[in-house]
Amino acid sequence: MLKEKADETALGLQSGNAGNVGSRDITKLIFDIANFDFYLKNMDASVKKTKNLLMKYSGASGCTIMFLDSYDYLWKIGEKTTYPFKLGEGVAGWAAKHQKRVFIEDIKKDKRFKIISKKSSGAILSFPIIKNDEVLGVINLTYSGQNKSSFPPQKAVIDVFAKKMESVLENIILLHEAEGQRVELQARKDLPNILEDDLPLGRKLKEIKKEMIKFVDVDNISICVTDSIRAIPLYKCTDSKNVRLIASLTKVYADAHGRKRTFFDLSEKQNFELITRKGTGHTTIYPISTGNQMNGFILIEDSVKNIENLSVLEKNLIILAASKISKFIIRQQSSKKIIEEKERWRTVFHNVDDGIILLSRDKLIIEANLKARELLGSKKTSLSGKNIFSLLKIMDPEVESPTLSSIKNLSRFKATDQQALSKKIDNFFSSHRTIRPKEYYIKTKNGRYWVMISMKTAMQDLESEIYGIIHIKDITKGKEVEQDKNEFMSMVSHELRTPLTAMKGYLTMTLNSDYGKLNEKQERSLTRVEESTDRMVVLVEDILDVSRIELGKFNLHKEPLNLSEAVCMMIRELGAKIKTKKIAVTVQNKNIECCLKKSKSSTEHQCKNLNIYILADRARFMQILGNLIDNAVKYSFDGGKVEINITSGKEFAEVSIKDNGVGVAKEDQDKLFRRFSRIHNPLSIQAGGTGLGLYITKKLVVAHGGEIGVSGKQGEGTTFSVKMPIAKQLPLI
Repeated sequence: MLKEKADETALGLQSGNAGNVGSRDITKLIFDIANFDFYLKNMDASVKKTKNLLMKYSGASGCTIMFLDSYDYLWKIGEKTTYPFKLGEGVAGWAAKHQKRVFIEDIKKDKRFKIISKKSSGAILSFPIIKNDEVLGVINLTYSGQNKSSFPPQKAVIDVFAKKMESVLENIILLHEAEGQRVELQARKDLPNILEDDLPLGRKLKEIKKEMIKFVDVDNISICVTDSIRAIPLYKCTDSKNVRLIASLTKVYADAHGRKRTFFDLSEKQNFELITRKGTGHTTIYPISTGNQMNGFILIEDSVKNIENLSVLEKNLIILAASKISKFIIRQQSSKKIIEEKERWRTVFHNVDDGIILLSRDKLIIEANLKARELLGSKKTSLSGKNIFSLLKIMDPEVESPTLSSIKNLSRFKATDQQALSKKIDNFFSSHRTIRPKEYYIKTKNGRYWVMISMKTAMQDLESEIYGIIHIKDITKGKEVEQDKNEFMSMVSHELRTPLTAMKGYLTMTLNSDYGKLNEKQERSLTRVEESTDRMVVLVEDILDVSRIELGKFNLHKEPLNLSEAVCMMIRELGAKIKTKKIAVTVQNKNIECCLKKSKSSTEHQCKNLNIYILADRARFMQILGNLIDNAVKYSFDGGKVEINITSGKEFAEVSIKDNGVGVAKEDQDKLFRRFSRIHNPLSIQAGGTGLGLYITKKLVVAHGGEIGVSGKQGEGTTFSVKMPIAKQLPLI
């Protein structure tokens, strides 16, 4: 701790000191100070005059005036050397920190004094300027040579000057803070403008360096950053620094501080050559980093200033510059990523096998990929701005036609389907209803195609305009393959049907003993052959039905049909199976004894009195009921229960068939209506089947304009429900 050489009461009591002044001199001093104004606009002249007055009345050979800023740094006023002292550093720093006057008779002998120059010698007085217990600054008076005899000066002289300098330093501090704020605001304004200019990266950095040199008082500033636009990182620097030096700087900083952002004095670590070619001095580095990656640095080089001598304002401006450059690099990298993502998206967009169209609310095409252009127009021609329905027409494929070639010849424009699709697009934009995939046969400039059209995604631009994305899948080749396959299946089934019919006939005649009586063993064997033949006939009939459905060759002869009578008739047909397995079947919660009677005139069962009529093809609807009730019986355990209920609404009547059999797991329920799909359960092997029954059933229900659904749990049974359109006109009696 610094120690005072003389206390304040001892000042001015030494006779013979040149610094001793009489009362008349004190009066003159007060008069001179009273008539002296410190002009901030002419700072250098005012400081010089103040120093001259101080040296005149104190007998000092030198004078330094310093103010204390809000960051506890002491700044010299009116001198070329502008680096600051920290609070507590040197004599002035100690005097400010402890708010005491310090007297040292020989600077060289007191090692606690920070010697700036080797020529420094003599005595020194450092006294703080204090107002309301707050230090405003410090004045140093130095005494050397013949002036040393004037040390120490009179206390009255020091007190008068200290009082005068209170208001002066207050104004200087305010001016310094205002200037600092102005400089920082100006830098915040100028730096982004430089980075936004349409200049190469190297030019941008040089402009930033020029701007920084205005505010940061050092010998040189270098800025080096990676050129993020290139795939291989190359450094762009404001000065000619070689790659090895850049790599060394980056490595030294990374080894010392890792990812932390801080000022780092490199002078103690390596002997870097100064740009100023002075050979000695301080080299300070501050990183330019984005996230966890170091993208460059700002290098501060000065012969005198190190990290501690940089002002807070200077540090703030360096940090600000690094931050702005970092954000610029991030924007560059983001822009590069956006461009790359856009190119990747466009590559995918134009090379997918399906047509994709970006559509506006007015059904105008914003953009279409190459496949969509191929389907609707030309790959080389843009479809932007065209109405989608001006490019395609939905045709009626004439499902009754036997082949795809005849479809192409006989098809005609189907306005109802086109209007329906147009309305669906309107609903999509108004209520965001998804357009589910649906098959259409379309005619375009390039030909006719089977396509699957859907609309699932909506996107919104910056102006809140909604766009829809239409997906068009070309299924023409698949249709042709399916057509060929179905025709082949139909042909094979027809060829199998003829010999099976003959086999069935001869077996029946043989079992009826038309060719003579059979013994027990012969009858048992032929009965098994007949059962196998029956299964083969069912399989062939199912395959023929699938072929007819897929080829569109079946016609529905719809008529009003009494639903409860149809149910009762099917129960009579399946009566033998129901009795064999002892299944308790109920219709509308009543037993089915009347349905099992041979007399059709029986009115004991109430199900005949429901008077619910549906519009359906009698044979095909009986096929639907047969498949569902037969499945309920087959997949119920002996002694099980099947409940059939009929309900009616405004548009549809519903038949539900519920059993308490093996049931179907939820994840397997969607598989039930697929071709050749069979769910494995304890009764599946015993029940047999082709896996086509429910597929055919669903196709027939949909062809009638109805719906079919399934519910239930594994081990608890299954419920099938079929909705059929109600007949508006009842049959004539």
